[in-house]
Amino acid sequence: MNLHPYRTAQRVLIATRKAGATVPAPIAKAEARAEKIAAYTDTFTAPELRDALVAAIDAGREPTTDPHVAAALNAQQLHNEALADTMRTEAGHILTDALTQHDTALIDAWRTVFDTAAAALHTAHEVLGDIDLNNAEAILRQGGDAADVWTKAKTGIRTIDTITQAWVAWAQATRLAPVDGTWQAARITDADWHTWHTHKLGGSTDVWAIVRAGAHLDLADANTYRQRVDQLTTERAAEATVAAAR
Repeated sequence: MNLHPYRTAQRVLIATRKAGATVPAPIAKAEARAEKIAAYTDTFTAPELRDALVAAIDAGREPTTDPHVAAALNAQQLHNEALADTMRTEAGHILTDALTQHDTALIDAWRTVFDTAAAALHTAHEVLGDIDLNNAEAILRQGGDAADVWTKAKTGIRTIDTITQAWVAWAQATRLAPVDGTWQAARITDADWHTWHTHKLGGSTDVWAIVRAGAHLDLADANTYRQRVDQLTTERAAEATVAAAR
């Protein structure tokens, strides 16, 4: 689904807040400015030119110089879909520029909540073991802290999934990183090719599957993501070369 650039940029911040992260101040400032610009023509109420003309004539005023007629004419020029789209496009540029210029601050904000969620998931793996998190009966049967650990793990998955949504929207809006379905998991883990291939992590962002594979959850910025993909492709090619030589 192709969204207007402004809507794509908005999705970044919607997901950021949903995950519990704080939007960096410079981005929030740009967001407020963009919202005003985008909303101007949407909320603009154009007075009827006909009514202004009639009122001027009834009052004995010359319509061509009447300020109310002039205001109605100006409003009519402003109140149209083409201009509204232009304003939304400008708002998109403003917000996207902020997301681009302050990407480090944004990713740091994500990492604050991501790392907490990741820690809860790694703890859950240690406490609960290699278990399906949807198997409530088996988990509760363990007793002790199992229920609490399980609850925090489920919350952690939702948090990381939401941050991943923000990351994808950010990459689409800014084009600072490619959005490649093959290497989705590289956004949130530094797993090597052996782990990746053995546990079939490609094309998936199943957070619990990554943890169960023994991989470390770590949120990537644009450069780190590219480095991970490059490393994975290099390791994959090396493995293929060895296999072909047998």
